[in-house]
Amino acid sequence: MKSSTILLIGFWLTHFAAGNVSLSNVSIAQREGTKQVDIYYDVFGAASVAVEAVFSNGLTEVASPGLSGDVGSGVSAGAGKHIVWNGGADLNGQVTSNLTVALRAYESRSGMAVIPGGSNGGLSVDSFLMDTTEITKAEWDAVASAFSDGITANDGSGKAANHPVYWVSWNEAIAFCNARSQTEGLQPCYNLSTKACDFSANGYRLPTAEEWEYAARGGLSGQLYPWGNTIDHSYANFQSSTNGFHPDFAFDGHPYTSPVGSFPANGYGLCDMAGNLFEWCNDTVMSGRRFCGGSWAKTETYQQCSPPTTYWGEEYLQHNEVGFRTVRNAPVSDVTDQTITFDSRDYTLAVASVFGSPVPAVGTHFMAWRSAVTCSVENAVHFNGTN
Repeated sequence: MKSSTILLIGFWLTHFAAGNVSLSNVSIAQREGTKQVDIYYDVFGAASVAVEAVFSNGLTEVASPGLSGDVGSGVSAGAGKHIVWNGGADLNGQVTSNLTVALRAYESRSGMAVIPGGSNGGLSVDSFLMDTTEITKAEWDAVASAFSDGITANDGSGKAANHPVYWVSWNEAIAFCNARSQTEGLQPCYNLSTKACDFSANGYRLPTAEEWEYAARGGLSGQLYPWGNTIDHSYANFQSSTNGFHPDFAFDGHPYTSPVGSFPANGYGLCDMAGNLFEWCNDTVMSGRRFCGGSWAKTETYQQCSPPTTYWGEEYLQHNEVGFRTVRNAPVSDVTDQTITFDSRDYTLAVASVFGSPVPAVGTHFMAWRSAVTCSVENAVHFNGTN
């Protein structure tokens, strides 16, 4: 028997209060005659929920599982929710008798994606929430105008309200994180005097470089960009080495930024993880702070996310190619675990007959676990008096 570990994760974009969401009537089993697993559950406590399904027996992981059904953005609360995992596509030929399946309900926020924890290409992170877009000029102004601790509305610039804010230093970005936390009654993460980050706080902070790179990959592994190994102006706002700047975003006294969300999101629902603006990270590099992601002014090489190009600047640096987005911890509201057997092997049925037209036909047939088989021949056969 070959055993394997499975870590399967689905993600949702939603909003609900921590502690109010509850899972019940969870039923998880492999569908007979298939290599699929059915997950049924009820969930209540909010209009929509964020749920993560984690399958594990402690050895290996599946980073991008084939999940369908009640998954994705804005799963509504209610009874009889159904998720299907296509286990045969992910782990064909493997079997485990001790597969632990955990359903987790997470707190989330509108405009933030749940980044599922796990491992990908040497990176390992816990689940967290991340802004789906870079912080816009409008978002900056709304927070900056209300707080004076480290930021003012004049610190950030932007081409328009729906464009990303730039000309924001690392120091001002962490001050924004604290101010944004205060506006929502959350615990600020940063000590603005020492620049230390309290990673246990529930407020907003900058992502670590590892979190940023993991999120940028969008669940893919071994790819250069958030969507694959090729890039052109249909994917991102950058300076093509052959075609120049993006033709849709001309210079008019501002940098060539594009409105946030102008390009397709990656597998985790994140936009502009390549192009538009570089983004500040929490990490210290040399005598400054790291930023990742490429920008409107850089060519293809600088847009890569695996690994991203390492840039750093002093904490007070302001630049028209550098912006940021924020992250938060993803506290678990409810967890339900079950252990099942999963078998994705093919079983062999050999058919031999000298009479009639047998069903299944003469030959070798491969069938999934607990397939139902009806065997017959076309006509009654008499042999030595036996029918």
